[in-house]
Amino acid sequence: MGLFQDILQSNRIIESQIYSGSSIDPDLRSDKEGGYRKLTGAQNLRDLTPIDQSRMIELAHWLYDSNPLAKRIIELINAFVTGDGFTFSAKNEKVLNVLKKHWYDPINNWPLRQLERFRQLSLYGEQMYPVYVRKSDGRVRIGYVDPANIEKIIPHQNNPEMLMSAIIRYYTTIDGSILPKEYSLIQVDEDENSATEGLLTYQGENGAFYFAVNKATNATRGRSDLITTFDWLDLYDQFLFGQAERSTYLTDFVWDIEMMGSTPDQQRAWLRDNPMPKGASMRIHNEKLKWSAISPNLGSQDATGQAQLIKQQVLTATGIPAHWMNTSENVNKAGGQSMAEPILKSLGHRQLYCKAIIRYIFQFAIDQAVIAGPLRGVPKEELSFEVYAPRLSPENIAVFAKSISMVTTSLQLAESQKWISHRTAAEIYLTLLTELGISFSIDHELQEIGDADPHQAQNGQTQPLPIKV
Repeated sequence: MGLFQDILQSNRIIESQIYSGSSIDPDLRSDKEGGYRKLTGAQNLRDLTPIDQSRMIELAHWLYDSNPLAKRIIELINAFVTGDGFTFSAKNEKVLNVLKKHWYDPINNWPLRQLERFRQLSLYGEQMYPVYVRKSDGRVRIGYVDPANIEKIIPHQNNPEMLMSAIIRYYTTIDGSILPKEYSLIQVDEDENSATEGLLTYQGENGAFYFAVNKATNATRGRSDLITTFDWLDLYDQFLFGQAERSTYLTDFVWDIEMMGSTPDQQRAWLRDNPMPKGASMRIHNEKLKWSAISPNLGSQDATGQAQLIKQQVLTATGIPAHWMNTSENVNKAGGQSMAEPILKSLGHRQLYCKAIIRYIFQFAIDQAVIAGPLRGVPKEELSFEVYAPRLSPENIAVFAKSISMVTTSLQLAESQKWISHRTAAEIYLTLLTELGISFSIDHELQEIGDADPHQAQNGQTQPLPIKV
């Protein structure tokens, strides 16, 4: 295809270098290219070949820059996943201060860069962030490695789910400095003889975070959200360009002039004396000369259905409803909301992963502060924190608020009639609150509530609320 050939040529890749399948019956072959792989050997055989991984990254970036549909898919996913941005809270003021310093650090700059980082996670399928820890206070800064510069990710020899280190391609920066070639991926220190046992740390001088999506369990590299649609996005572009070019032909016409009984010499002489007529001009001729304006009839069919078919194939792979992508459909509000539920579930899964990324980085920042001193001596239970994800569907808040008000009234009635206990009513109410996307432990809240009177705080004192940023 034209797009693939352009990308290959721009990256100086010879087509014969890339495995693109085989037309030979796979039953007649036993090698990997024939459709098979060995049952013995490394566990990470679900990865793409290195050249295919690089090709995927370049194609994803190319499509994002050149294909409106591809760009819209990535932006739509990111718009729902990050929304107005993630926030956090912590009960302990010292812990909150460590998280704030990391969050608002001018290099980390999470309020601004969280959108970009998760967009690129969706686009390339993986992200790698080297870490730089200040020894004096454990302050953590994160850098960035372009996925195209990752040579390979090395898993644990006995467990492919444990990714141990990253090897990046050798290159120098603008100022001529040479970046490290190998990074130890951050893990929980499980050495019982270590002073940092149970904390997130890394081995050696260079550590990094590595996160991947669309990855098989025994694969080491992530894959783009667009990978299954590369061919179809290219085909959609080619189809639309073809239709646009064809439409220009339909506006053309030619003058057909019939000169009855004329010879070729007479026709040539007539053409010399009669230039192409201009608009709003007149022509006078006798009954032996006939003028006709002829437009091309290419036997065209309605291309809308064909374009819609290709577009639907792309949207099926991403799970996005057609009416979200400017597709003309007879969809009412109720139908649109019911059709949105599956994709919101899918986006919710991605949002949970992005939330887990932030939690993992936060935990590392806290553990480094414990090691360096600022949080040393703080009780373990006081080191807890929460990360809050934005709501996926804020338009449902009004409906939910009305529903929860009715449920609250019903719970109050049931409790006053002694049909249920105060603790059970509280559990039902807290369960409903989780539908708003609020992150908290129901068990912890019930423990705080206990069997106290609903009109009095526990132990006669008001419980402090966590500070939210």
